[in-house]
Amino acid sequence: MAALGYTSIDELVGRSDLMEPDAEVLGERTKLHGIDLARILTPSASIRPGAAVRNVTKQDHGWGRAEVAQEVLQPSVGVTGPGRYGVTGAMAKA
Repeated sequence: MAALGYTSIDELVGRSDLMEPDAEVLGERTKLHGIDLARILTPSASIRPGAAVRNVTKQDHGWGRAEVAQEVLQPSVGVTGPGRYGVTGAMAKA
């Protein structure tokens, strides 16, 4: 990072233009030969100028951590009863 002249991760977020595919890796693996990474490495600013490149809004999916933890900790119920590979939580109640 410092070798590129950057002092923080924030300066690098969204800078896919700094990434370069490793031609040696792409060339020596048959499945990767000829793969075009240009669409993945296109800087987001060139696609949507002014769009945020990181999380800038708080998201609330309606899941409180305590409620999710309680749901996950419910005993599992298998097809024929409790078991190691059963369905847990809300899925078991459905």
